Amino acid sequence: MAVVALFLGMPAGWAAAPAGDGAPAAMASAVLLGTVRDSAGAPVAGARVRMRSYHTAGGWLDGTTDAQGRFRLEGLEPGDFLVWVELGPLISTHGQVIAVAAGDNRHDLPCPRREIRGRVLSAAGRPVAGARVVLARGGGTSATLKTDPEGSFAFLLLDGWYSLLVDAPGFRPHEGAAPLRVHGTSRTVEIRMQPAASTSGRETAITGRVTGLLPAEMADAEVLAYPPGSDGFTRASALDSTGRYRIENIELPGQWSLIVETRSRKIQRLVNVPPDHAGREVGAVDLAFPECFAVSGRVLNADASIGDFDQLAFDDPRQAGSQSTRVGPRGSFSIALPSGTFHVAAAHSGDASPDILARVPLVVDGKPLQGVEIRLDATGVIAGRILGAGPGARMEGLTVRAFQGHLAKDGEVGNLGQYEIDGLPPGPWEVTAWSGVGDITSATVRLPEDASRASLDLSFRPGPLTLSGRLAGFDPAATYIVRILRQDSRDATHLFAVEHDGTFSRSGLAAGTYRVEVEDSAMPRPLYAGTVDLRSDRSLVLNLSIPP
Repeated sequence: MAVVALFLGMPAGWAAAPAGDGAPAAMASAVLLGTVRDSAGAPVAGARVRMRSYHTAGGWLDGTTDAQGRFRLEGLEPGDFLVWVELGPLISTHGQVIAVAAGDNRHDLPCPRREIRGRVLSAAGRPVAGARVVLARGGGTSATLKTDPEGSFAFLLLDGWYSLLVDAPGFRPHEGAAPLRVHGTSRTVEIRMQPAASTSGRETAITGRVTGLLPAEMADAEVLAYPPGSDGFTRASALDSTGRYRIENIELPGQWSLIVETRSRKIQRLVNVPPDHAGREVGAVDLAFPECFAVSGRVLNADASIGDFDQLAFDDPRQAGSQSTRVGPRGSFSIALPSGTFHVAAAHSGDASPDILARVPLVVDGKPLQGVEIRLDATGVIAGRILGAGPGARMEGLTVRAFQGHLAKDGEVGNLGQYEIDGLPPGPWEVTAWSGVGDITSATVRLPEDASRASLDLSFRPGPLTLSGRLAGFDPAATYIVRILRQDSRDATHLFAVEHDGTFSRSGLAAGTYRVEVEDSAMPRPLYAGTVDLRSDRSLVLNLSIPP
C-alpha cells in the first residue's frame, strides 16, 4: 500500500544535529566516524550516511562522505543507533545497529554497488544522444537520466531485478522484453531503437503549452504522460522556449495523466484519448501553473508559544501536491502559494507524518499576505474500534492512519482494537488500518465543525473461506508475495508470503471476486495477475505457473 507522507526531507551535510530530541547541545558528547567502502574495499565518495535512534525512532542525522569515503557525525547522545548508507536513488543498504558511546566511535560501513551501463543506438548503429533512460526496480523505485553524445548511460545500483525503458524523439519507445537481473557483477547492455511509425509528427500525439513558469524553471521542466492504468511506458517531452511540448507515440486510448513538476510546484491534468485517435492529434492540451503570491508570518503553538518544529507544509486537496517551507527564528515562515484553501501542518525534520495541525485553514485569494499568524490548534479526534483482526495479540501490530488530501496522521491502537487519532482539523477524513500480516481496511468519516470528536469503527470483514495454492516454476532463492484485493471494496485487501516450497494459503476470507497478484519482491511488475471468485459454499485452490 502506498502511503503519502509530507515530511521526508532532512538536512544534509558533513555533520548534523539530532532533530526534535529536545536535549541541550552540550549534553551531546559522542561522535560516529569512519569510511564507507564498496565490495572491493574501495572508498565510496558522495555517499549519504543516515542514522536514527534505534529505540525511539527519533534523533535523525545524516552526512555525506568526502573524496576518500570518510564521514563524521557529531552532536550525538550516547546510545544505540540504526545506521545505513544511501548512494543515488537506487542504493540504500540494510541498516545495522551501532552502539555509540561517549567520545569518538569508529565504524566503517559497507556500500556494495553495481552498474547497469550501456549504449542507446539507432537501428543503423548510430548513437542516440539525449535519449531518456528510466531504470525501475520493484517497489516503485526508479532513476532517470539522458544519454551522452555517444549514446552512453550508466546507473549505480544494488543486486536485484530491474526494467529498462528508453524514449527518444523520432523513435518508438523501447521497453525491455524481460527484466534485467544484476547479481554479483555489473551488466552491460546495448539498446537498438526503432524509428517511429510516422516522422511527420501528425499521428498519435498530445500537444499543448505549459504556462506560468519562470525561464529557469522552463529550461529544466518536462511533461510526463502516463498511459491509462499506468501499466505502459511513460512518454515524455521537453519544453521549448515558449513552453510548447509534443508527446508522440500515444497508442492506447483512454485517460492519460499529464504531469509537470518543478522543484517546488506540480500540476496534473487528465486527457481523454478517444478510441479513433489514430491519424490525428489531441491538441491544445495546456497546463497552466497558477500565479503565486507571497505569504509570510509566524506559526505558533495553540497557546501562542513558539514550537520546536522546523518544517511547515501547506496542502490544498484540490491541487496536485502539497508545498512546504522551513520554519525560521521565532516561528517565522515565508512561502509563495497560489490561490486556494490550505490546511497547515508542522513537523520535525525526518518525521514521516505531521506532528501538529492547524484547525483553521489558510485562505489565499489572489493577493499577497503578510503578518499571517497560524495557530497549530487542531484538537479533533477520530476514534473507534478495529474489528475482525484476530486475537488480541495481533492488535499490537496494527497501524491506523487518517488521510485528508495529501496530509496523513497516525494514531494509537490498543490491545483490544480500540484506536484514537487526535489533533485533527474538521472535514472529511479517510481512515485506514493495516496489520502486520497484510490485511488492509479503510472507511471515511467527517469531523464536524461544531464537534471535536467523530466515531468510526473499521472491520476486516473476516469470512469462513480459504484461498490456497502452489507456484510451479518458481525460483527457490526468490521472495514471492501474494496480494489479493476484493474487487468491490477496499475493506478486504490481503498481502502474504509464499512458503519456501512454493505453497501459499490465506484463511478468513469472505465470499466475493478477488484480484490475485503474485510478485517477486525484487522484480518491477507482477509475475501473475488474474481474478478468482470465492463462493460462499467452498474454498479455492489455485495452481499457478510462474515464468522464470
